[in-house]
Amino acid sequence: MLVYWFPFVLSLFMTLYTNNKKEKKKFLNYSFSWKLLFVSLVLMIGLRYEVGGDWSTYNSQIDNIKNIDLIDGLIKYRGQFYQFFNLLGKKWGDIYLVNTICAFIFTIGLLSFCRTQPRPWLAVLVSVPYLVTVVAMGYTRQSVAIGFVMLALAALSDGHVYRYIFWVLIGATFHKTAIIILPLVIFFSEKQIIIRLFMVIIISLIFYGLIFEDFMSAFIKIYLQNPVQSDGTIIRILMNILPSLIFLIFIRRFNLSLPLKNFWIWFVLSGLSLSGLLLFLESSTAIDRMALYWLPLQIFIWSRIPDALSNSAYSKFIWIMFISLYSGLILLTWLLFASHAYMWIPYKFYPFMF
Repeated sequence: MLVYWFPFVLSLFMTLYTNNKKEKKKFLNYSFSWKLLFVSLVLMIGLRYEVGGDWSTYNSQIDNIKNIDLIDGLIKYRGQFYQFFNLLGKKWGDIYLVNTICAFIFTIGLLSFCRTQPRPWLAVLVSVPYLVTVVAMGYTRQSVAIGFVMLALAALSDGHVYRYIFWVLIGATFHKTAIIILPLVIFFSEKQIIIRLFMVIIISLIFYGLIFEDFMSAFIKIYLQNPVQSDGTIIRILMNILPSLIFLIFIRRFNLSLPLKNFWIWFVLSGLSLSGLLLFLESSTAIDRMALYWLPLQIFIWSRIPDALSNSAYSKFIWIMFISLYSGLILLTWLLFASHAYMWIPYKFYPFMF
């Protein structure tokens, strides 16, 4: 269990130690601590052994792939890049190669997004209890999609609208539900909103015709026609609602440009609307899987709250300690009491298992 606390303790220490000045965002300019975090997360997520709720499912997907040529496989699994990774894993490294590649993409996305926040280490700390520990180690394919979504959000922080669209579309080739995030880009600016809306609709229709039609029919059949329930969905939804309400109430105190403020207001409102669907849909699993794409709002909001709601260094420190304690309790509670935590404990590392 202690291994799950390493990235949390490291990010807590660096949150308290650093002066919180924004560092350069280029990967090659990361300090040693960022490199240590990056390597630790990639190895911890990528080389886990029999850890995660869907471990057997992902492992069986590799076993089910027969001798298919890489080029033929890429054509056959169009729009399904994860299956292409399985082809690589089947030939050269089994599930550990697949998981390591996925961990690399997820971690790049996570750290890129965290580095756009005014307190990047606090942003990492907030991500560890659920996004890193549960999602990255449990929902491998969707975690890659979320990694690309976070790359998209990082690009949007710098005003790159088309990069946002590109990264979301790439993410959708790993898990098609990521496309749900795409239309929100029209709210990034008050200008050219009609043009952007038209562009997003056209792109969505093209992708739907190419790779999403079969997926949508399967999604409706699995999650809506035959309701499936997920334990803890309400708790995970509440984890999004709390920071969302704080953000909406104190929006004027968050130092954001107008386009970015517009985007995050609609991002938060859409997340709250998704939570409201629990009142009308029988399948909590459908909402739970969709809500994963709104987990970055916890990173965005919690990491900005100390500066938004405080004026003195002392009150900012109090907020940092409160957010750290809150995040630590989430991690501890999940490891001790979650119904599926036994699939994560004990943590087993591949090179030392055989």
